[in-house]
Amino acid sequence: MVDSLTAFPFRHEPDLKTVTSSFVQITAYALKQGLPLDLEVVLDPALVEQYLTTLQPSRIAHNRYTLRRLGLALTKDTPWPTRSRKLLDRDQRPYYEPYSDGEISYFAGMVMQQSTTLRYQTGVTLMALGHGAGLRPKEILWAQVGDIEFADDTVLVHVGHPHRRTVPMLRRYHQPIRTVCEGRDPHEYLSGRDASTYTTTALSYQLDDLDLPASEVPIVRPARLRATWVLHHLRVGVPVGDLRLAAGGMPTHGLPQIFEQLTPSPTPEHNALLTGE
Repeated sequence: MVDSLTAFPFRHEPDLKTVTSSFVQITAYALKQGLPLDLEVVLDPALVEQYLTTLQPSRIAHNRYTLRRLGLALTKDTPWPTRSRKLLDRDQRPYYEPYSDGEISYFAGMVMQQSTTLRYQTGVTLMALGHGAGLRPKEILWAQVGDIEFADDTVLVHVGHPHRRTVPMLRRYHQPIRTVCEGRDPHEYLSGRDASTYTTTALSYQLDDLDLPASEVPIVRPARLRATWVLHHLRVGVPVGDLRLAAGGMPTHGLPQIFEQLTPSPTPEHNALLTGE
């Protein structure tokens, strides 16, 4: 099996050691499961995810990234799709325009494939606090591990000065944010970056993508994530008063872009809504 690595494009000597170690370990795991020693089996995404559950949380992100590189390079039948950027650009959209569903799905997939634990922490923080809780860019930057509360089936984000509030997080981010918080000091910055020396702009540039050169990796804009969060809650019918409370004030700069994406009711319902008292 190790001979299969002769076809892998190692980047340098430390990369050779890291990749080989990951490959040997997942091969041993497959062997213990009674599986055949075949590349298509050993590097199957489902088996990779199963194997990752046996690792320490701090090792998951880098191992997932490494094993995905192996899967893309060495397998033919295994479903390791490369992600499409057709709906994405690097810098051209208005600053407050909500992201499309396709863009959010792209970012969510990109975050799961980060090359280091630190990048993974940053990516989950951006997505979970921006798209999952509608925090402002600076609120994301300064958020600490202890600001996240796990209560029964809810995850709450406690936001401090100057817009003090508690925001329930969208369910899709509950498990990623739990993974990011696990075993860390409550006073650590959630993103893993020192907020006293970082900026919100710098935070947006910290993610990578195996499929793209660094100059082409789309930038995750916190302000657009917040606008997307507002749009989502308006679409599902959250009362504006409740939304304003959770947002710490409505993001007035982005309202035109948000309103443009709201679909009006059919004419009879539209008329009835506007004539009722």
